Amino acid sequence: MNGRVSYIDGLRGIAALLVLAQHSLEVVYPWLFAHVNLGRFGIVLFFMISGFVIPFGRWDSVAQFVRSRVFRLCPALWLSVAVAVVLAGGAQPATILADLAMMARPLGIPSLNGAYWTLSYELGFYAAAMVLFALGQLRNPRVVGMLALLLLYHASYGDNRFLYYACFAGGALLRMAEEDGSARTWAVLTTVLLVAIAFQHGTGVNSPPLFNDVSRRLSTALPIIIFAGAVIVRPHANAVLVWFGSISYSVYLFQGILLIPLIPLAAVSPLLFVLVGCAGTIGVAALVHRYVEQPFIAMGRQRRPIAAI
Repeated sequence: MNGRVSYIDGLRGIAALLVLAQHSLEVVYPWLFAHVNLGRFGIVLFFMISGFVIPFGRWDSVAQFVRSRVFRLCPALWLSVAVAVVLAGGAQPATILADLAMMARPLGIPSLNGAYWTLSYELGFYAAAMVLFALGQLRNPRVVGMLALLLLYHASYGDNRFLYYACFAGGALLRMAEEDGSARTWAVLTTVLLVAIAFQHGTGVNSPPLFNDVSRRLSTALPIIIFAGAVIVRPHANAVLVWFGSISYSVYLFQGILLIPLIPLAAVSPLLFVLVGCAGTIGVAALVHRYVEQPFIAMGRQRRPIAAI
């Protein structure tokens, strides 16, 4: 299966909209989230999608993979960090450097943007993918399945860090099963265990007090079920959702940065805060995608010519 898959882009769009809705609505209508955590739902969906897509990209060397990921992620991220620093009136050099490197959470350094925490998980997943690629095992369902089981074993003790990494592996196995029937056993086993452990231990050890246990469990388990179902059914994707999927990375990067300065508006009109915050975030994300993401993605895909001898 080559190229972009529209229903995956549609799911990515849904995930971005859920995170944006969570972070905007929770400011003015926190009671809406007594039994659902849209943000976590979207994040788990993002992790499954990354596992489904990244290992199957068009790259044939570790250097090419690193190049493509750097050009894909860093320009928009670095722009968002610059905007966050300006809006915050400055920041500590350690904070800026940690955010630029996507390492604030692992290093225990306060971040300029709460949304950046997921990027360290993406970085860890990329590192694991590079090691497996170098060993020739990146698309081996048995190897990836065994790693998924190891991660799920540790996740069963309630540590969501392992559960999140297992989501990447689960997404990769679902992709393998779609392309090769021999991988279905590993994909089914991993998905079932992911759902069971997500529901049993989806609360995690550092969950925010806004959400109760039911919301945390459901918001971790349901996106896994929905993603697996979408892979099986391959539903037709709405064009609007596909477009949101294309700008989802910038939506995710900029929504927290742009919503915070607008919080005083919530005291005047909660609805106006939500509308202005969401519209502004989507507008900025569309511009960043068009003028920053797309050109650098194209550059990252270019293959360096071999020098003539």
